[in-house]
Amino acid sequence: MKKSFAVVLAVLTLFASALALADRNFPANGQLGVLNSYRVGALSIDDTDRNPAAAIRVYGTNNLIVPAQQVPKDVDIWYTTEANGNVWKIWLLTPTELKQQEAVIKQQKNSQQ
Repeated sequence: MKKSFAVVLAVLTLFASALALADRNFPANGQLGVLNSYRVGALSIDDTDRNPAAAIRVYGTNNLIVPAQQVPKDVDIWYTTEANGNVWKIWLLTPTELKQQEAVIKQQKNSQQ
């Protein structure tokens, strides 16, 4: 019984780790920015104060939710907003992801011309 529980636990841990390390897909309606500061109830993106949504989520580079007190300052982000403009979801970007998102934005601008 103990062995089977340990095996199941090991498999679930491995599965969760694989999901966290998988390539992340960002929503197409997002925006690129720099998160200057974040605390519960207030945030600043690109040196502009923004209102956070009531259910705001900040995802770290491992795709896990980051508590407000652990969100770094002046970090590159991809973020989405609600219909009323409140910031809803934020993804902290790795340097590679930043380059990918910049390429996506450039491609979108070129296709619109």
